[in-house]
Amino acid sequence: MGQNINIMGVDCDDLTCPDGLLGAAGDFNLDCLDAVLAQLSGIIMWHPTLGTAPTNWGAGMLVTDFDIDNTDATDVKQKRFPIVGSLPKPEYQKAVTVGFKSVTILKTRSITFRLYHADAATYDFLRKVECGKVRPKLILETEGGFLLGKDGGLDYSDIELDAVWNEGETELEYWDGVIQYKSKVSPDKFENPLPSL
Repeated sequence: MGQNINIMGVDCDDLTCPDGLLGAAGDFNLDCLDAVLAQLSGIIMWHPTLGTAPTNWGAGMLVTDFDIDNTDATDVKQKRFPIVGSLPKPEYQKAVTVGFKSVTILKTRSITFRLYHADAATYDFLRKVECGKVRPKLILETEGGFLLGKDGGLDYSDIELDAVWNEGETELEYWDGVIQYKSKVSPDKFENPLPSL
């Protein structure tokens, strides 16, 4: 498999065809369905070789599984940024096989976000990420209180990151980002133990 295929907690290669076990699904009570806020609210990044991923990736994660310090200049600690963003429906790469059946080979997902309030240190940090030579690992936070990603962090295949200054009396300076990554399934999703940004 290619370098940019992110293997999540559900690995398609673990399923056998045609009778692999899909396992349990949740019970639905139509009188009390949960409404979960979807907007991305944060991004946690760390250096791909010098940094450390959050430990104990999974349902039992605690605040102590993170080592976040935006002021750390050694690249050992994770950095956390408040964003406004989305992870919309992916682009599918498909192949047509025997009997004209389509098979999904890969999905390309695009994380789109805006980051406001970048102080001087954050501005320079983001410009270094913008260079594209060092590609931090990352996971995402949602307004609904979840973490999205995979154990060890998402590996992305492309990044567009730009400081933007628009004209207008009420315009704010911000960073606009698009990060693409490839996978076969949707990201792992676990409750976020961190306090809100």
